[in-house]
Amino acid sequence: GWTREETDELFRLCEEYDLRFPIIADRWNFAYPKGAPPPRRRIEDLKQRFYFCARRLVDDIYDARKRGRSKSEVDFLEAERQRHPLVADTYDAKADRERKALVYDLLSQSDESKKEKRRKERRSKKDKEIQRRKRENEESIKFEKQLEKQIKMTKAAMDKKKQEEEEKNSNIRHNRQLHDVKEQIDSYRVKQADQEEGGASSSS
Repeated sequence: GWTREETDELFRLCEEYDLRFPIIADRWNFAYPKGAPPPRRRIEDLKQRFYFCARRLVDDIYDARKRGRSKSEVDFLEAERQRHPLVADTYDAKADRERKALVYDLLSQSDESKKEKRRKERRSKKDKEIQRRKRENEESIKFEKQLEKQIKMTKAAMDKKKQEEEEKNSNIRHNRQLHDVKEQIDSYRVKQADQEEGGASSSS
């Protein structure tokens, strides 16, 4: 835990060094009574204590401002308190330590591990490029098949239309031929009738 003396010393250092916690951690030399050594405090511990106390001070200030106010004024002050940076953004010492550990691991990687990481990145990039080209090739083949199918359908439709037109023209020609034959027969019959009528007149 923290004593009042430790907390006062922490706030004095924060004020003196303007919340520059690396310097504050370096200057942390609080001495217990009877010459006891100062407790070991990591920089995350100092931060967490400072922001915890600062938030409690903000809460106390707003609680004092709420006294004797109407409900609407109390709601407004509470919404304002919730927006305060010390309330909205709570310091998380565990997350801060994990973040620093991750950065340390990244910076402390050996040259060989860095090379291996770059090799993996290059392989991954190459694999992605191969997959991209494969997708493009598949899409191209698919498009060509669809285009070929469309061309066949169009050709079949044109052939059918051509066949229908040829059949229509053939029917027209056939009808004309029938008409011509009919006219020839009618003409022949008229001629025969005329000849028969002329022969009958001569006999009489």
